[in-house]
Amino acid sequence: MTGTTGSGSVFAPPRRLAVVHGSTPDDVRGPRRRTARRITVIVDGSAVCDGVPLAVDIVARAHAAGLPGVSVFRGIGGTSPQAPDDQSFMIVMVADPESADDLVRQIAPLLDGGLLVTDDVVEIVHDRAGER
Repeated sequence: MTGTTGSGSVFAPPRRLAVVHGSTPDDVRGPRRRTARRITVIVDGSAVCDGVPLAVDIVARAHAAGLPGVSVFRGIGGTSPQAPDDQSFMIVMVADPESADDLVRQIAPLLDGGLLVTDDVVEIVHDRAGER
């Protein structure tokens, strides 16, 4: 179903995202679906662990734990009672629940005023073209 805006341009209905909360809807197609856990960590830009920036240390721990991908985003604004003028980093990782829980146990003691959140998600894995 499509529609038009007041200016006459045509818009398409929104598409569903590949990572959804809870059970996977039947209309999201993918060769493999698996339960996963997303870890989101927010740390102050000035936070360090053993002389290394904390965000860098968390990424290194995630790679050492075998997580396939980690994304780091630099915040340009926000509120933090600990360091209101510091820029923050948000580190987002997705892993199987067991690996995620192991990594959370490593990261949680390092956070001093940071934020750590986990979400259960469904990961939809698409094979590369031509691979089966």
